[in-house]
Amino acid sequence: MQPRFSHTEENSLRLDGLSWAEGSLVWPHPAPPLLAERAEMVRSIVPDWAIVAAHTAGWVYTGMGRAEPWALYAPSKPALSPLHRQQWKPRSGTLSPDEKASVRGLTLTHLGRTISDLLTWPGNDESAACQLYTLATPESLGNALNMVTLTAVSRSRARTRRALVEQWWRDYPLVTR
Repeated sequence: MQPRFSHTEENSLRLDGLSWAEGSLVWPHPAPPLLAERAEMVRSIVPDWAIVAAHTAGWVYTGMGRAEPWALYAPSKPALSPLHRQQWKPRSGTLSPDEKASVRGLTLTHLGRTISDLLTWPGNDESAACQLYTLATPESLGNALNMVTLTAVSRSRARTRRALVEQWWRDYPLVTR
């Protein structure tokens, strides 16, 4: 686990190039954290009931984009307290066991569910497309759309993000994914 420094100490280390920081996530090394380290960082902040989803799960998997604002699912039963719902603003619902994965004790959505969430979850289109570019294949991108029910807004968002990813695949076919 990473040592806890005051805000001033963390900022000083980051400015000196001795640590890495992104929002409330601080890594006490100058190089960005790897997958297991990103999972531990998120696990140390989100509550135990949370299932990390969308761009937060995409950040854990890829290290690209931003983890915050937190994208979380909460189990519908037992229901969360109103205080937790207000503080964390999770989506509630039931995810099947095959839609969940675990990395270093952090529960997050499985890769296929993360891809479908990235297509439809509110947020920056280019950031979501960047994570999709790294995580998805043409087949998995098509399958992801079949996993969710689309509203008019989420259909438009998914169309925009899918077009960006497909354009990047055409423009940059040799980038390792």
